[in-house]
Amino acid sequence: MNVTIYAIKDPRSKEPVYVGRTRRPLNMRLYAHYQDDTNPAKKQWLQSLIDSGIEPIIESLQEVNPDKAPEAEAYWINQLRADGFSLFNQSTGGRREGAGRKPLPEKKIPLTVYKEQSTVDRVGGRDQARQLMSEALDKAAKKKNKSANGS
Repeated sequence: MNVTIYAIKDPRSKEPVYVGRTRRPLNMRLYAHYQDDTNPAKKQWLQSLIDSGIEPIIESLQEVNPDKAPEAEAYWINQLRADGFSLFNQSTGGRREGAGRKPLPEKKIPLTVYKEQSTVDRVGGRDQARQLMSEALDKAAKKKNKSANGS
């Protein structure tokens, strides 16, 4: 199974703001970014889009063999930065699991969100799909805060 090197773009400027890699479908990877708390600047930018009722663009830059993925990711990050784009990436990419930071455990997005998302998309209700995603993320954040406070 190939790895996708992808860019997340600002829908207003169409400029790339983040580069990553995944084996998952791009829409699933994008939604995982909404739950990622490891990059506060990216999280704040995503929240500003949600507040404005728009969503980022995610698109494939390259499909690569898994053993070439770290180098391909690093290439795209470095190339886009060299081209003058300001990225939210906290590193130059290319880390293999076990190198640098410990890999974070996969964060699961509630299956009901995907079920509702696909149902809504079939009837063409993108606004409703965004609302469902926003509500699910709010609910997950409240649950996380509640458990962190020991309640």
